[in-house]
Amino acid sequence: MKGVITDGTATALPRNQVLWDDLDPGFGVRRQREIAVFIVRYRQNGVRRHITLGRQPELTAAEARSKARVILDAARKQEAPQVPWDIPRSKSGTVYFGEIAERYLHEFAKPRKKPSSLLADKRNLELHILPLLGQLKLGQIDRSDIAKMHATQSSTPIAANRCLALVSHIFTVAEKWGLLERGASPCRGIDRFREKPRDRYLTDEELQRLGEALRIAADGYGGINWAAYSVAQHVGRQTAEDWRAIAAIRLLLLTGARMTEILSLRWDWIDNRLGIARLPDSKSGPKLLYLPETAMLLLEEIKKRVLKDHPTSPFVLPGKTDSAFFQGLFHPWRRIRALAKLHDLRIHDLRHVYASTAVSEGDSLYIVGRILGHRQLSTTERYAHLAIGPVREVANRTATKLSRFL
Repeated sequence: MKGVITDGTATALPRNQVLWDDLDPGFGVRRQREIAVFIVRYRQNGVRRHITLGRQPELTAAEARSKARVILDAARKQEAPQVPWDIPRSKSGTVYFGEIAERYLHEFAKPRKKPSSLLADKRNLELHILPLLGQLKLGQIDRSDIAKMHATQSSTPIAANRCLALVSHIFTVAEKWGLLERGASPCRGIDRFREKPRDRYLTDEELQRLGEALRIAADGYGGINWAAYSVAQHVGRQTAEDWRAIAAIRLLLLTGARMTEILSLRWDWIDNRLGIARLPDSKSGPKLLYLPETAMLLLEEIKKRVLKDHPTSPFVLPGKTDSAFFQGLFHPWRRIRALAKLHDLRIHDLRHVYASTAVSEGDSLYIVGRILGHRQLSTTERYAHLAIGPVREVANRTATKLSRFL
């Protein structure tokens, strides 16, 4: 619904309706229960954001419009909008979840979480959590409200569990801030959905198909009918793939690194003598990326090409400008995996392929975890079942030796 928001239109708004203002796009009022709540939404850096301004009659429409304009003006100037009012800290239930969620993002998550994690929190809040909980009083949200929010995403159990974990953490932080009594979180006792493991490994035959697809992609596809490989014609091509995409996939396979670690890799991070790259930051913090001899040889070939075409770029895989790294991996990867008939293989699965290959060869979980940069051994233990073959060989060899004495 659209119209001019006044105290009268806000009061008369039917339940389960939202009215967006004609005068200030992005300013709105929503009523899901008895009380109307003023809201503001805007888009910044491609992400839609949502802020709860307050409720009637504690806040008039004119006051809410004034606060909305402050936020919307800052967003249009590409600045980081600051909430221009203090969030009430009463335990009587006058604090709304949407207000605490906004404070959580700015005061807790932003200083502590990586940009990618912060972005994921914002998306989950705006798309799945705030539409159901944002206008509810913090102290009046009960277990049934949390269970309802969780159940709305039952078709995507992993995403649903991430949202539940985020809401639970917001309530935990609210307890620490003194906005809730200790142990009052309504998230306790909500059962998570069972998540199916998404790890994908490759057999030797599948690895061979992937290698062959990479070679074809590097040389050119030569009349391949992409429709036969379930790839839309508009994303198909006949010429060779961008050399940077081929190099990125090969480096991912040879190192077990995360995609962002390879794409953002810089020459000055690489120690050629030790065969490592010192990453100043990664998902698990500063990290040593181990570069085997095959990867070092590939990097030598890449460097010759970069010095020729992008002599001033600091990145191993340069982007369109010297200040950016290569980011065009999506469509090449889609074509390459289709050609290899590995339609369910994700780019991140190449990391699992590296880990599973190492463990299957009998390498210790501790060493494999160090290579991958896992903080906890339990993360690497997902691959333990792959080590049965090498362990059984040791058991057979030991038993054979001992049987000579029996």
